[in-house]
Amino acid sequence: MRMRYDEWWEQAQTYLGQNVPPEQTAWAMSGQPDLFGTLAVNKPPPVCTWRVDPKFHEYARAVVCHRDPRRFEWLYQVLWRCTHGERNLVHIDVDPLMQSIHTMRKAVRRDLHKMKAFVRFKEVVVDDQPTYVAWYEPDHYILETCSEFFVRRFGQMRWMIATPYQCMLWDGHKRYTSEGLTQKPDIEDGFDELWCTYYQSIFNPARVKIKAMKNEMPVRFWKNLPEARLIPQLLAQAEARVQRMRGV
Repeated sequence: MRMRYDEWWEQAQTYLGQNVPPEQTAWAMSGQPDLFGTLAVNKPPPVCTWRVDPKFHEYARAVVCHRDPRRFEWLYQVLWRCTHGERNLVHIDVDPLMQSIHTMRKAVRRDLHKMKAFVRFKEVVVDDQPTYVAWYEPDHYILETCSEFFVRRFGQMRWMIATPYQCMLWDGHKRYTSEGLTQKPDIEDGFDELWCTYYQSIFNPARVKIKAMKNEMPVRFWKNLPEARLIPQLLAQAEARVQRMRGV
């Protein structure tokens, strides 16, 4: 279940206003948008009538993107405790609830970093306009958050990022969302072969550290990266290439 931060925060404030304890809450999201029919507008959060540490909002904006269905309940538990005598809870790292919040936040931040690194755009024609399309499979619901990065970096281009749960279109002026795709679109082009040739030429078998490489580029990403298809072969040949480089 997905929910934007402003949606969660609005519901949370309603619950607080009615003095609803965490165990009596139920979380529901708004209706789904039609195909590129709804703007992905970042609404400002409602005005809060309770004093909440700014750190809470920082954590909540990340945690609502996590896939764990307990995230809304846990965030409200933190909010409830912060407004009922534990104002400094967000600074108590040893608290079990805050440890869970930090773990989810860390996972989302890592997912955002990987998305920025591994999204690959391909030029296609959509509605007679050149459009750069990418397919990505994130661990969490990060597309809307991460799209702000791509707008800043590729603001002059028309692009679309498709994921299994949501698609994001930037037309050069505004962002639009639609439902996700069930499978990767056919966006292969002739540059994949060129890129693979380049990657193979710069691969240094003497410096490869398999554990570090897999940590930075997890194996689950390989299927959607053209150069990653070469990695098993390059690793298998690494020792022999090192010996040749040494003249053995």
